[in-house]
Amino acid sequence: MLKFGTLLIMSDHESSPVPTHILIVGAGFGGLAAARALSRAGHKEATITLVSEKPHFEYYPALYRVVTGTSPLQVCIPISDVLHGTSVEFVVDKIATIDPSQRMLRGTSGSMYVYDELILALGSETTYLNIPGLEKFSFGFKSITEALRLKRHLHELFVACTGVRERDTKKKLLHFVVVGGGSSGVELAGELAVYAKKLAKEHDFVTIDATKTVDDIQENIREKVKEVLGKPRASAKIKDGAETKEEPKK
Repeated sequence: MLKFGTLLIMSDHESSPVPTHILIVGAGFGGLAAARALSRAGHKEATITLVSEKPHFEYYPALYRVVTGTSPLQVCIPISDVLHGTSVEFVVDKIATIDPSQRMLRGTSGSMYVYDELILALGSETTYLNIPGLEKFSFGFKSITEALRLKRHLHELFVACTGVRERDTKKKLLHFVVVGGGSSGVELAGELAVYAKKLAKEHDFVTIDATKTVDDIQENIREKVKEVLGKPRASAKIKDGAETKEEPKK
């Protein structure tokens, strides 16, 4: 058994240098890259099957755009298009059980899949770093489903504020905290500044106090964050450990 990042390769088959059947489960970056690379290798003796529960590939680096109003179709790529011109057989199914002793998998459709070599490329899960309450109260956006759930939540917050007159209450309800200063967190924070103004207009808000909080940002990306958040003329609070620095409006 070999593990490379989110790729898990299971094999007991040592007798033949070229396996008869390679089965890949998962059609994210890893699964598609493995399928295309194996197809290019040109082993005529081997067959390659890719199984995914979705007929499309979700380009998750752009999922923050779905949160802020972009159509999900813009981050979906049909897997059949990605595999066009390859020798890979693609099957839409969700794997329910794995039997390594029989080298067999069963899908929820009832289909059975046998293999000589198995590659599990099932992606990753959000890490909450043992921060109390974060998993329970936060929203992720690693899939279209999660991104749309967060988008719906944002709309519900503005609806809830429609009849609120107290400034402090409205500020609490519309205070968005982005935890994580990676590329997705920074991009979402910048997009939220613009999208919040759009939602405020749709819900007849005269003014909006939108605060972006980016936690635990490394020094080498601090200036980039300030640049991204400064473009929409939003007030940004950049937190670094216990110290909080208030950046002026651009």
